[in-house]
Amino acid sequence: MAGDGGVSPEPPSKLAFLYGAREVLWPGIVQSLLAEGGAVRAKLLECEGVVRAKLGWSLQQMSPSDHHTPEHVLEPLLTSVQIALTEGWREFGVEPDVVGGRCVGVFAAAHAAGRLSLDQALEMACRVSRLFLEQGGGGGLMWLNMGVPDVEALLRVSPVPFAIASDAEDRTTVIAYGEGELGPLEAFLTSQNTQFRKVGSTMALHHPAMDRWAPAFCAPLETSHASASVLPVYCATATGSLDETADDGRRFWRAIRDPALVGPMARAMLNDGCRTFLEVGGYPSMRGLIGDEAQGAGCEVRMLASMRRCESFSSVSPEARGVLAQLGRCALRVNNTAVTDA
Repeated sequence: MAGDGGVSPEPPSKLAFLYGAREVLWPGIVQSLLAEGGAVRAKLLECEGVVRAKLGWSLQQMSPSDHHTPEHVLEPLLTSVQIALTEGWREFGVEPDVVGGRCVGVFAAAHAAGRLSLDQALEMACRVSRLFLEQGGGGGLMWLNMGVPDVEALLRVSPVPFAIASDAEDRTTVIAYGEGELGPLEAFLTSQNTQFRKVGSTMALHHPAMDRWAPAFCAPLETSHASASVLPVYCATATGSLDETADDGRRFWRAIRDPALVGPMARAMLNDGCRTFLEVGGYPSMRGLIGDEAQGAGCEVRMLASMRRCESFSSVSPEARGVLAQLGRCALRVNNTAVTDA
């Protein structure tokens, strides 16, 4: 019998890799990954070479710090970190059945799925960097202490336009506002006794102000060899998927223009039989959102992490590797030789 969410409770179990947005970065994450050695370090350095050639700066020099981090570095850095971690999991013999991306995390997700080559994935991330520097971010982001349905009701009566940017943990929501709208928006929220907190960003992702980016962002990508195997790619949009009718950059436009809603993506992935979710990033950011959808659907899921804030891949991943080994999805190492634990 299907659960309340209309999801079959016992489909064949699949492993999903999840790729979050820039909030999964933390100070020292680049140095932590370089210290891992092996495939993680090699792939991160490869990504650094591509980013340096495209943008002229080093990931190591521009990595997040406790002080100010230039906002234009975050998307290339995020994509590079996620691609390096994906390679680390592959070194352990872990391959996903499907992938899911939230906001710009979809670039690394599409690369992991074989939809984009390394150069193409990093080109998409670098376009965000270039466009921010050339055209500005269009506004900013703000966190509200209420769920998406309540924010939708608030939006209907707000004299100040804003857009829902993303759902968040603990039934909170991130909204985006345009240039010049912060003061009036804060006044309106205060009048409504709504708890809010400004996010340290001047990029109005998922807001109509981003439309001016569309022509350059959606330009064709250079032809480049991607993987022969192509996996399903889910995306945190209202439909839970990418726009497969579009080509090149246009395919990913909705990921940064439409609201980044994990709920629809989670429901689509649960319907596809995903029951084990591994977050590929600096710390888990979708655990609660996936868990809420699974609970509503009557499903039991496993939520695994690659890293946690200020905790390395080598210290956090063994927990997930133990679970994956029990499922026959992880290669253990004996005398530096990979063996599959069935």
